[in-house]
Amino acid sequence: MKYLSQEEIKESQLAILDVFVKICSEHNLQYFLCGGTLLGAIRHQGFIPWDDDIDVFMPRPDFEKLLKLTLTKPYEIDFYRNGKGVRPFIKLLDTSIIASEKNTTRSGFLWVDVFPIDGLFENKILNKYHFKIVLFLRKGVYFGFRPKTGFIGKILLFLLNKVKIHPKKVNVFFSLLVDQLSKIKQYEKSSYVGGIAWGYGPQERMLRKDMEQACEVIFEGKKYLAPAIYHQYLKNLYGNYMELPPEEKRKSHGLLAWRTLEKEVS
Repeated sequence: MKYLSQEEIKESQLAILDVFVKICSEHNLQYFLCGGTLLGAIRHQGFIPWDDDIDVFMPRPDFEKLLKLTLTKPYEIDFYRNGKGVRPFIKLLDTSIIASEKNTTRSGFLWVDVFPIDGLFENKILNKYHFKIVLFLRKGVYFGFRPKTGFIGKILLFLLNKVKIHPKKVNVFFSLLVDQLSKIKQYEKSSYVGGIAWGYGPQERMLRKDMEQACEVIFEGKKYLAPAIYHQYLKNLYGNYMELPPEEKRKSHGLLAWRTLEKEVS
């Protein structure tokens, strides 16, 4: 087994992103770079040097349409509802490349994260508690995933093992709760939208009419779509986003990746 270099990992992630963009173009789906990927595009015109993943988000209606598509191998959609994943957001996979993160106990395939944008309450207090409830439930999505499990977590894992319930069933159950609660406010009828199922919190709140306006940004030498209000979006998330964070806060997923035997043989 030969590990891919960090540059090879990033090139492979970009290939997944390009497949995703092509799918969106062919099926008239809207997407935007988001989070650290959008920050990297604006501040570095590419990956944040210490980052090793790609994040995009899309309106909930388009997210649901994407879920119904059948992709061509080696690409695959990982989601709790299709039986191939346990999370309430999509991981678009390249199944020819196995990947492992330092903060999980399960290996998977190399991915690009695709998050839904959902409707939000106009009342900021309701919006805040909506997010808090979903955030609490999100902890169950990764139950049994993390290398470090607290005392209560170890007891729960022991009890589940005794009654022969796999932790994945717990993950899927909490993903179902997160997914359903995230969609309380219908996207098309909401003035405000943002990431609830997975996201940065109330500070990601945007007017839908503003968020849906797209512009092009450069990421690793190619043009991709971003919200036209990216300045306000990034300011809300990171403050002075053009200033580099202190070195102790420059964290990565600690990603390791290698090609499957089939890929190596071919």
